[in-house]
Amino acid sequence: MQRGVLELALVASLAGPAAAQPSSQPAIPAKWLIHDASDRCVATHEYRVDGQDWIVGLEPKPTSDQTSLFLLAPSGGSDLRQAHVRIGDVPVASGMQLDVNDPSGRRLYKVSLTNAELARLSANGALQIDDQGHTTSFVLANVGGVQQHLAGCVQTLLSNWGLPADKQPTVATFPAMDRDATSYIRPQDRTGVRIRPGMNATATVVLQVQSTGEARDCVVIHSTGDAYLDSRTCKIFVEGARYRPARDRAGQPIRAPLVASMTWGQP
Repeated sequence: MQRGVLELALVASLAGPAAAQPSSQPAIPAKWLIHDASDRCVATHEYRVDGQDWIVGLEPKPTSDQTSLFLLAPSGGSDLRQAHVRIGDVPVASGMQLDVNDPSGRRLYKVSLTNAELARLSANGALQIDDQGHTTSFVLANVGGVQQHLAGCVQTLLSNWGLPADKQPTVATFPAMDRDATSYIRPQDRTGVRIRPGMNATATVVLQVQSTGEARDCVVIHSTGDAYLDSRTCKIFVEGARYRPARDRAGQPIRAPLVASMTWGQP
């Protein structure tokens, strides 16, 4: 599936009537849509709450132990960055972040889920968004089945990124950057950088991190739309950033891919 179609399911479906505050009544579950793309694996779930359209999405991070939970909220509502996310009445540790702010007024938010939080969501399917006293509840059906499909998609991605399927079970931990990616951006790196309104300010790449911790072969899999920013991102990740290598089950350092993102500004 081409990225344009994938993003249509999450972002470009931003047209729609203005929405009121989130309803306290649970949404009625619809069918999951699975999007297997060349750079990511995403499952989306559409809801209609009191005549307003919501989309909930799950996206596993192939070289980490986290999964992103996406929420495409109706236009006209409040900013949900201060909202509290709960799974089965238990708060999620990570806070809500604004991922895309569309001119139509709809916003795409994301929150990182740990494996334990994802397991809890799979077990009970109950997701609540608490916003200034208003609670919007979603019942996510068959999360376990969706996880299995996404796991197969991730296996294919890792194989395409140089980690064969038969080697993947031997990886105990994937490579990791030694600190936050944006901390490697120097003032001179921002020279000539202009973040235009509506521009995607985040570049996502795949790096091959050697057993020595050296990064090579930077490939952009999600562009900012600006060739200069994409090039600067790869240069920083290869020449400036430092990494902890992946390790196998015996604790030995090994070569493995790493998906990394660099955000140059706010959406």
